[in-house]
Amino acid sequence: MKKSSIFDRLPLYLLWAVFAALLTMGLFQAVTDTDRAHKLTVMINAPEVRDIPLMRKLAEDLPDGIRMIKVRPFSYAMVSENSLKEADIWLIRASDFETFLPDLGPVEGFRAEHPELEYYSVRDGDREIWGVKIYDAASHAGALKEYVEYGTEGTPEEDYYLVFNPSSMHIGRTGQDNLAFRLAERLLSFP
Repeated sequence: MKKSSIFDRLPLYLLWAVFAALLTMGLFQAVTDTDRAHKLTVMINAPEVRDIPLMRKLAEDLPDGIRMIKVRPFSYAMVSENSLKEADIWLIRASDFETFLPDLGPVEGFRAEHPELEYYSVRDGDREIWGVKIYDAASHAGALKEYVEYGTEGTPEEDYYLVFNPSSMHIGRTGQDNLAFRLAERLLSFP
């Protein structure tokens, strides 16, 4: 009769530890998150994003009806598959416009309120898709430079644009509110 040791069951213990960690992460996410109607989300496609300090800064002045503002790099989509589609605002490179064109759509309101800003427009059939320039690579001028690294040694700088998700609950299309527009104004005002 072979005597069993703790090491014989080590794979089972490791499997339970992984299961417990995943369950804890899921519960933490469920407790600390809120629904899309009470949250604004910004996804940023840049080499480096200091998302936690930016979220803290934005949380200092939450609009009425909003419980949290999330800021995530695009790489977060590997963890949360729907995060890109559920975001209210995307910050993308000029070269990303063609890639994301199927997900982009016309958004009314913001451009009419802010004709003084610089826009990038693309025609997609009968639709005009546009983004607000948030960073100019040639002059190294723009917003959020304290929180977003627009270029690194391996990734050259290029112009960045703030684009609204046409399926956002916070752009006024569904009639809920236009809080994504107000958040965009705040983002554009940060040095």
